[in-house]
Amino acid sequence: MQESAETVVSRVLEPGEKIVWTGRPNMQVCLDARAQRRGRSRILLLPLTFLLAFWITGSFGFSSPLAGLHNLPFEPRFLWVVAAPALLTLAIRILWLDDHSRMKRYFQSLTYAITDRRLLILEGNQISAAYSPEQVHAPILRQRAPGYSDVNFDEQSVRPNDLRIVQDPVYRERRQVGFKALPNAEEIQQRIALLVKSIEVT
Repeated sequence: MQESAETVVSRVLEPGEKIVWTGRPNMQVCLDARAQRRGRSRILLLPLTFLLAFWITGSFGFSSPLAGLHNLPFEPRFLWVVAAPALLTLAIRILWLDDHSRMKRYFQSLTYAITDRRLLILEGNQISAAYSPEQVHAPILRQRAPGYSDVNFDEQSVRPNDLRIVQDPVYRERRQVGFKALPNAEEIQQRIALLVKSIEVT
């Protein structure tokens, strides 16, 4: 059974530091939002698949995919045409499952906290990001799903040739530093603003 957010955060507090708020992302919202984006990407690939079918059958001398369907399986080269997409589909499926499990583990590991001194993001029992009020940018809300938003307060820079931004969904999530998939995001945004303002006043 997962420990409470407050218990996890209490282990990493500095002497005299007090917890103002703790929370965790709604994991299902995070995974559902990602699945919807993947679904839209697959729909966009349908026209490309149709054009590819025309190109393949045309390379065998058929005027259209339907005209060549009854003869195409008897072509020796057809084995390559079938094998290549099949292997590609299998590879994509394996990678998708791996991405899905990695994202699930990542969101399950997250715990968020606002203290009287810092904003904390923990992965497991370790602090992965700690921001003093002076380091916090103006918190921005980004809706992830109806009723759930991210509260982002920093963005990590990326080198132009860093392919992880394309290949690694967990890396993309870490780039946008903040508290993700919260049902009370506006309240948390105000709490962060109050913490920053309290430091400015002193």
